[in-house]
Amino acid sequence: MAIINEYHEAHVRFEHLLKLMSSRKFLDMTGPSNDVPYYICPFRVEETKAMYQYIGQLKDALILKQVKVLEINLYLLTIEHLKSNNELDRLIEVQATTPPSEFFDSVSGITDAEDFICPLMIERIREASPDIVFITGVGEVYPYIRSHKILSTLESKFTECPLVLFFPGKYETDSVKGSNLTLFGILDDKYYRAFNIYYCEP
Repeated sequence: MAIINEYHEAHVRFEHLLKLMSSRKFLDMTGPSNDVPYYICPFRVEETKAMYQYIGQLKDALILKQVKVLEINLYLLTIEHLKSNNELDRLIEVQATTPPSEFFDSVSGITDAEDFICPLMIERIREASPDIVFITGVGEVYPYIRSHKILSTLESKFTECPLVLFFPGKYETDSVKGSNLTLFGILDDKYYRAFNIYYCEP
C-alpha cells in the first residue's frame, strides 16, 4: 500500500509540474510585477534518484509541448569550471593532506557564486535562450556552493524566464521566521523571493 501511495503522490506532483510549467501564465511570467520568477521544487533527500528520473521525464514532456528547457547541474558545471582552470587535479591531489577548513577556503574561493558560478550560468542561459531554466545538483555542491547565494546573486542579473531550483530538503514560509531553505532537512538558509512551486496554480 505504501508503494502505491508513493507512486500516486509522485504522479500527482509530476502532473502538477507539467501543467504549471507548460501554462502561458508561468511561461509569460504574468504574476505580480515585483515578483522574481524563481521557484523552489523541494523533495525529500531519499527521493533524489527518483527525482532526477522525473526531471528527465519532465524535460521530455515539456519538449513535446514546445517548451525549451535548459538544465544547469551545479555539480557538473563546477567540475567543468575547475577543469578549465586546471584546478581539479590539484585539489584532488592535496585534499587528503590539507586541513578541512583550509581545503574548504581553497575550494570556496574558486567556486564563489558571484565571481564564478553565476556568471557561467548566465552565459549558458544567454546562449541557449530557454523558456525555463532548471537548476539541479544542489546537494552535490554543498557546502562549497549554497543555493541561497546562487539565487540571491542571480536575481539581480537574470529574470528573463522562469527559473526552477530542485532542492533536496524543505522550503517553508513562516510569518514570524520568514522563508527558509532547509537543505537535507537540517541546514537552514534564509531566502524569501522564490515561490514553492507546489503552491502555484497554472
